Amino acid sequence: MCDGCATSVTEALTGSLDAVKDVKVDLEGKKVSVFVACETMMDGLAMMPALVEAVQEAGFAAEPDF
Repeated sequence: MCDGCATSVTEALTGSLDAVKDVKVDLEGKKVSVFVACETMMDGLAMMPALVEAVQEAGFAAEPDF
């Protein structure tokens, strides 16, 4: 929605898991890309519920998009 929202989402995600290394917010597309450090793709996918929950707890709608 706005730069403040992007900052809030970024802070929620970076504070949710130590594995989160970078967050890119596309305000126009209403999408967030989260880059995590993990051993396998399955490890990364296993983090998805916690990442979605972190965004929702920050007060924003969120759902995974593969």
